[in-house]
Amino acid sequence: MIRFSDRDRYGAFAHRKVTRPSKDRNRQRRLFRHLLIPAFLIGFAVPFAVTFTRDRFDPRLPHSRTSDAQTHPIPLCSDWGRRVTCLVDGDTGWEGGVKWRLSAVDAPEITSPGCANERQQGLAARDRLQSLMVAGYSIRWLGRTDRYNRQLVDITLRDGRDAGGVLVWEGLARIWPNGTKQWCNR
Repeated sequence: MIRFSDRDRYGAFAHRKVTRPSKDRNRQRRLFRHLLIPAFLIGFAVPFAVTFTRDRFDPRLPHSRTSDAQTHPIPLCSDWGRRVTCLVDGDTGWEGGVKWRLSAVDAPEITSPGCANERQQGLAARDRLQSLMVAGYSIRWLGRTDRYNRQLVDITLRDGRDAGGVLVWEGLARIWPNGTKQWCNR
């Protein structure tokens, strides 16, 4: 019987043997993977955690506050200038640069009224809301927006009454979305 060499059997590259990685090399690869995956997950999660923490505890951001009693009169918004904290009309305003709207109240329009009577009633509603908020108020951000991208809020006065409810009770606003606009029929 004739014996064949590995070179005859496998060709010119038979002298090169395929070496398997050593156990140490496998351990290094496994350790690298075990360290890389958590590092990747932490790197991915840190920006979200920082944003969440900042938004939750930064008192300068309006959506992080549940109560911010004011002791000074809230100014009226003007057409010029920066709108940080002010009232637009009887159901809309700005707080800390964020535009808000009362969630369940509709007050007469001031900027584009349907008639002169609506504008007068809108000014009365805005002025009444301002006078109610002078004694102190807290804004509860509901986490929803209306179709104009305004944050929906509930305003609680220092004495515990709902500001929108007071306007409705005094006839300066109506419950929204029910009811008809009667501003021009009076």
